Amino acid sequence: MTDEEQFRRGPRSVSEITLSHICSLLRDVALSTPSLWTSIHIDAASSSLGRVTEYVKRSGACPLDLRIELVEADMRSAERELDPVFDLVVGHSLRWRSLSAECLRERSDRPIIARIGDSPAKALQHLSLDVEDVEQADASAIDREIGFPHIFKEGTPNLKFVRLRGLAIQLFRPPLDAVTTLHLEQTRRVPIALSTFQAIVTRSSSLAHLSVHGDIIGNTPWPRDNNAIHLPGLVSLRICGESGNIYSGLLLGIRAPLLESLTLKDVQEHDLDPLWDSASPAQFINLRQLVFTNFELSSSTYKRLLDTFQEVTSFSAVRSSISESPLVKALMRETPWESDSHHMPWPNLTILAFSLGDEESDEEAIQELLEMREEQGLPLPKIRLRVDAEEMPEENFEDDNDRIELFFQDETWPPNSNYVDDDDVLFSL
Repeated sequence: MTDEEQFRRGPRSVSEITLSHICSLLRDVALSTPSLWTSIHIDAASSSLGRVTEYVKRSGACPLDLRIELVEADMRSAERELDPVFDLVVGHSLRWRSLSAECLRERSDRPIIARIGDSPAKALQHLSLDVEDVEQADASAIDREIGFPHIFKEGTPNLKFVRLRGLAIQLFRPPLDAVTTLHLEQTRRVPIALSTFQAIVTRSSSLAHLSVHGDIIGNTPWPRDNNAIHLPGLVSLRICGESGNIYSGLLLGIRAPLLESLTLKDVQEHDLDPLWDSASPAQFINLRQLVFTNFELSSSTYKRLLDTFQEVTSFSAVRSSISESPLVKALMRETPWESDSHHMPWPNLTILAFSLGDEESDEEAIQELLEMREEQGLPLPKIRLRVDAEEMPEENFEDDNDRIELFFQDETWPPNSNYVDDDDVLFSL
């Protein structure tokens, strides 16, 4: 079990409160099990001082998982009630294991993020901050040297997971020295300097998973060639932009020789043209997993993609159906450009994932694809079809073909992680 999986395993099926009210025996068990009381949720509606005090007391010496969800109206209407609650949890900051805080407006007279960020948090492993607005912001802090963090200045040696959303990127950066998973989610059009972005993503030599949302550096050109950003340990990368420049810009602007997984969301047809024109297959020699979210490409663009990402073993486009995607025809060599190609596309492909569309058309496309790949000597072991749980197909695909698998939930990110990241909403469908 990884550090992250210990505390991000999704909501309990039976809450600690429910368990303690079933019968006296279970109540005694619940009250004597400190690990049941480690998750503390603070909002204006349900976070009385008495309730939080009981959770802190019953959790004993166990690490605490703190979730804060407040809007400005909450603070103004309940500030007197919430002040002692924050005093209490801040007093136990050395026990914090995870902290997720959503603050629509950071007020100058009663700050939330700055207040908790002044606390010592040596045990903190997981941090997710969402700050949409700041009443009085220090503009000089936006591109401050990364070695001087805005919050948790005493250090967070165990901090492995960081999400910075909104103005948290610019104004509430923690120490990043040990981070392995980093989410930078721009929701306000306040860019940071390229040098600041580079300093953020290279601060930790252990960074393995990077997710970038928004045009993080604005209209600044991305570096190329000898000036590229070196990320020697990066294994997975996610990108979702607005203007489109970030897709090719970031992919050409980094050197990540170990990159295995790439997720792209909301790409437009020509956003990747600079990548096709400049990249070589050797640059992505280890890329195995390719995930498309919320877009589709033309046949001609798929040709360029197949030429650039040649070693893909797993491809997912769960906003497209297998009978409609131009990629499927490319994999079967039913394209006008097949005679120009000198290699079979994705010879090591093991998994294709799409959404289930028209059942009859999809079934025909699946059968044709499987047969043709067999004839080519490149059998396809698994086709996964995403369906809504309440809209099960009339025909049982899985019974008819053991290479077809239905699934109902989006894949987790980073790949192969088995914890639930409740705050990962910007890349969801």
